Amino acid sequence: MGWLAIDPGSRCGWAYYQNGGNRVETGTWRLGDAKITKGERYLRLLKSLMEFAASREVTKIAIEGPALARSGSSASHGMSEAWVPLLSLFCAMKGLPEPAVAASTSWRKAFLGYGQLSKDMRAKLKTDKARRDHWKSATIERCQERGSHPNNDEEADAIGILFWAVNGGDQANAKRAAMKKQKTLDKRRQTKMDLQVAV
Repeated sequence: MGWLAIDPGSRCGWAYYQNGGNRVETGTWRLGDAKITKGERYLRLLKSLMEFAASREVTKIAIEGPALARSGSSASHGMSEAWVPLLSLFCAMKGLPEPAVAASTSWRKAFLGYGQLSKDMRAKLKTDKARRDHWKSATIERCQERGSHPNNDEEADAIGILFWAVNGGDQANAKRAAMKKQKTLDKRRQTKMDLQVAV
């Protein structure tokens, strides 16, 4: 099974892992800037996917949802509306399952241990740029801790998305949330029982 994870943008970071392998492969597809048309960028992405799939076994694909792309460059914003449909088309052409779509908060929580900035961190990082820079540096640092050395933050994000996908994606997140909720309920029941005994 070969997982391909994609961090969408005019510089499109990707990360690839094949079950049984001992390393994650990364790279960047340069899809052009705002000077070229949306159609040309879509075509470049589809061509990059076709070439990639011709040289490696790709059985599943994960991509970050469009929310983060909207906060990036104008070129990224222009493509955000079509990322997932284009990936769905490619998967249908290749007979693959629908792409797994990761919210930025979901894959960051899985990879970094937190998906949103705390109140104190938001107060410290006052601008959008400062917050984006924080996420970039934190993700690259985490990649390096895990033995990967991405060439840029797009590849680092793709590694984070890959980690989320390989480890169960949203299903794993939902399972952890359910376990946490059950633990809280059990604790409340026990507290109620202890109070009843005390009375």
